Amino acid sequence: MIGCASAPTATSDAPTDIKASQTRKLTLSYQLGQDLYRVQFERAETEQVRARYLARWTHHQEVLRETHLEEVRFEAFLEKVTLWSAAQRQPADNSCRNPYSVTLELEASQRVWKGCRSSAEGSAFSRLMREAEFLLSSPH
Repeated sequence: MIGCASAPTATSDAPTDIKASQTRKLTLSYQLGQDLYRVQFERAETEQVRARYLARWTHHQEVLRETHLEEVRFEAFLEKVTLWSAAQRQPADNSCRNPYSVTLELEASQRVWKGCRSSAEGSAFSRLMREAEFLLSSPH
């Protein structure tokens, strides 16, 4: 039997130094069967952040929702991601059936956290993902 009780990995030992002003792009993704779901937040040149919810099915990819967020709402969500990432420390098990990843692109670096959605840490990721989906459905 394939287990998924692993904790996520992080490519950085100091995730708490994330600054909203340095963040260029944030991607949260998870796999459900053969389908991949992804929420992306990308800083625009204006005072807003472009937000997209994408799904890749077996034969095609589709944008499910797309909107722009106010900078202050993105910064509040990024603070939650920072708190979540501070707790993600242990190596992930590569045999997970329902993996997730969080990728944060800063001006000078990139950080990636990976884990399994069926673990305790995966439950915290699922709450973060629901919050991201809520941001996309109520951008103002």
